Amino acid sequence: MDLDHGNSRGGVRILLFFHARSPEETNDVSVLDQVAKLFSGRLEAVVEQHGSVDVLLAQSDLPLSEQPIILILSKGREVVKVLSYSGRHICIHLGGQKACVEVLAEGDGNVIVTGKDFVWSKGNPVQVEGFSLRARTLSPMS
Repeated sequence: MDLDHGNSRGGVRILLFFHARSPEETNDVSVLDQVAKLFSGRLEAVVEQHGSVDVLLAQSDLPLSEQPIILILSKGREVVKVLSYSGRHICIHLGGQKACVEVLAEGDGNVIVTGKDFVWSKGNPVQVEGFSLRARTLSPMS
């Protein structure tokens, strides 16, 4: 949106940029926000896998993180969607194996995923237990 007040002498021109969320992203952020409120300070992740949704909780309160992240792991027709926050430690089952990762948001909106013997980023795409990985930040609820 470009607001130009038409003042030719010392006029003010303001450019506003809006990040439009897709309906799916809005839903993901809303689900994460609502579950986080239910389990104040203990939510590790919300995991959608095999047609069910699991909530992963920490034993004790976690440090505050307001940057939501989505991880999508896929192998053939199997897709695992993980909603979490930057700085969280997440353990899920992939192909019969337990895989634990930590997700970290960078200042530029990119995400780094670390696990046993690997570091994933957009510039270093590796597989986790044979699953391809995609990760990105989500816009927080306003």
